[in-house]
Amino acid sequence: MKKIFLFITLGLFAISAFSQQQQNRHEFSVWAGGGINSLQSTKLAVGENSLGLGMLGGIGYNYFFNYNWSVGTGVEFSWLNGGLKYNQQGLNGTYRAFDGAADTDMFGYGLFDLTYNNTAAYKETQRAFYLNIPLMAKFQTNNIWNEHKLYFAAGMKFGIVSFGGHYEGKGGDFTASGYDFDGDQGDAFGLMVTQGHKYITSTDGDLDLKFNYILSAEAGMKWKLSDALALYTGLYFDYGLSNVRPNINSVNDAADQLVQYNRPSQPWLDDETYTMNSAMTSRYNEKEMVGKVNTIGFGLKAQLAFGIEPFTRKPSKAELAAAKLAEDEAAAKALANKPYEGLTASQMAEIMSQSNKEMMDFQRKEFDALKELLTVEAPELTEAIINFDLNKKEILPRMYAELDRKFELMNQHPRAKLMLEGHTDDLGSMEYNYELGMDRAQAAKDYLVKKGINPNRLMVSSKGKTQPLVPNTDEANRFRNRRVEFILMP
Repeated sequence: MKKIFLFITLGLFAISAFSQQQQNRHEFSVWAGGGINSLQSTKLAVGENSLGLGMLGGIGYNYFFNYNWSVGTGVEFSWLNGGLKYNQQGLNGTYRAFDGAADTDMFGYGLFDLTYNNTAAYKETQRAFYLNIPLMAKFQTNNIWNEHKLYFAAGMKFGIVSFGGHYEGKGGDFTASGYDFDGDQGDAFGLMVTQGHKYITSTDGDLDLKFNYILSAEAGMKWKLSDALALYTGLYFDYGLSNVRPNINSVNDAADQLVQYNRPSQPWLDDETYTMNSAMTSRYNEKEMVGKVNTIGFGLKAQLAFGIEPFTRKPSKAELAAAKLAEDEAAAKALANKPYEGLTASQMAEIMSQSNKEMMDFQRKEFDALKELLTVEAPELTEAIINFDLNKKEILPRMYAELDRKFELMNQHPRAKLMLEGHTDDLGSMEYNYELGMDRAQAAKDYLVKKGINPNRLMVSSKGKTQPLVPNTDEANRFRNRRVEFILMP
């Protein structure tokens, strides 16, 4: 078993080693689920347990240490249902009851043995409302389809009874008879102590359930809706480790019996009455009817998560070496068919050493072909610019869409390299505007690198105020001149 656990753990870490996608460091979520969410009674003296349907819902927070691993907590509300069933003539108990102030008074009342038998099926339903505090560890895989991934979570929940427990009994139809403790089977007037059918059609009451420790696990899919939103859908399993059954304090007391005998205040005038108690808190022929009660849940769960503070994991040395090896192998295959495609830096250097003219022709042909291709398929990669506010280097929010489009096009054309050229209006000194133009170009580069573009594919430069698009005659023209241009590089 330990070897299997070790193998699974190493496998998960091996998968996480090749992650390079973006992930938000902080995730806030809201969830709901349902299925079998029940109180489960075990070690029964009589009858059988039945599981019930319930629901759960809550809010939570997850912190990601890296792309794959996170821990989370929150607040969860859980509604549980359960029940106990007794078939016809499935209950027949006897216990010592008390019908007077002394063993035998002047009317013959005192201690006696009460016997009851049910003549119809009886069912007790139970429900509870718990407020759970989860503490979970979660692992998510890399993208397995588009940008969607698998996730697994496990941990503990700590449950507090929020609105208490409750029980309801239905179908009670019992016969009861009592026999004098001295064996007379009657009182001084020759009457039975108690006898006949006792109809208890329904009963209900509260259950003082205990604190709960719950072992919890989840598994399913994480669907990416946007950079900030994700939808988790999957299965959950909760198993309560605690015995949440209320305490049974007394022994052979009528109040601790399923069929409770209630002594009339005037036994010689009034009839006796009976109350149905919960099987959870009752004894049956001097034994506890229910030995243990724990919670159990399994079903479907949906969770909507909102993330902030994105980060991208840096590749390890092993990953870089593997990528370099794959690049060299791909370049070797490409070189066999087309000499000027797929060359690595080392192969380029070898060609340059053989013939500078051949290398220059190669670069010119490659660049001309790429430029012609991009002119047709992606003209906005170099034609569209972004603009800035006066004396500002921060990117305007309305310019994000244009940068996002350039990110997509660069991913579609991995050979494309860009020079990001910063420009200003005519206000200020040459030195100030040169630095401001460089800062604007660097801000655009930082945005694209954060999105995932290799920084080696981007260069920055500044022209300051020396190359306006239009004359700086008014504010509208100055805004057009405050820009970053994108220029294709060989």
